[in-house]
Amino acid sequence: MDFRILGPLEASVEGTPLSLGGRRQQRILAVLLLRAGRVVPADRLVDCLWPLRPPATAASQIRNCAAALRRLLIAGGLPERSLVRRPGGYVLDVEPGELDRTRFDDEAHRARRSLAAGRAAEAVGYFLRAENLWRGPAIAGLADGVLEPEAMSLEESRLQVIEDRLEVELSLGRHARAVPELTALARTHPGRDRLQAAFMVALYGSGRGADALASFDRLRSSLRRELGLEPSRRLRDLRQAILTEDDARLPPTGGWGPARDGEPRRQAALLRPRGS
Repeated sequence: MDFRILGPLEASVEGTPLSLGGRRQQRILAVLLLRAGRVVPADRLVDCLWPLRPPATAASQIRNCAAALRRLLIAGGLPERSLVRRPGGYVLDVEPGELDRTRFDDEAHRARRSLAAGRAAEAVGYFLRAENLWRGPAIAGLADGVLEPEAMSLEESRLQVIEDRLEVELSLGRHARAVPELTALARTHPGRDRLQAAFMVALYGSGRGADALASFDRLRSSLRRELGLEPSRRLRDLRQAILTEDDARLPPTGGWGPARDGEPRRQAALLRPRGS
């Protein structure tokens, strides 16, 4: 069985979609998949279905919904032992590879392991495989109430993978190729320093230093106007490095993303336009 939460909630058996019942059963399944292999307290399921004022029959309705969901999943081929009631709650066990969120984490881990070993091009491939598991916003249509923070956490993981992959692409000299994607991402996520920095680097590395500086100016104007804030020190340092073509003025890490144990540092020279 294949469960998917990186987009609308779906379950399928050998490619055939499985009916998941009504909205309440779907929300229960979403919570169980987000905590796959761990006991989900019944109180959390109640909060998921009735965040403000649960009815007096909430506990019995949870039992009924969970039982109906269990019947649907068993009919689809899930082993009976996979969804069970435990003291205090419910637990759903899924096999390795049956949940897209787990596959996403595995591909991202392979990518970062390849990067730490110096295999940058291989890392890009794994990052892309992780990104391609996404079909839209996480648990789309269900990500409200107590599920909203879970969906936001998944989205943050997705964006971190995109940032990691783009930084590796830039380290491989693929500046011009990255510009269109970064143009859209920088516009959509003005508060993400790594994306803004990568956008400036991609433009500068493509021989478009003036555009890189203009992107910084637009961001600064937007932050001042909407939030009364200035761009981060990281971005200001990067602007100065681009403005003066002075590698000594780059951030001390020589890169633009957070350091990880064993991760190779991007060298300041990577910011220079190709052929300079």
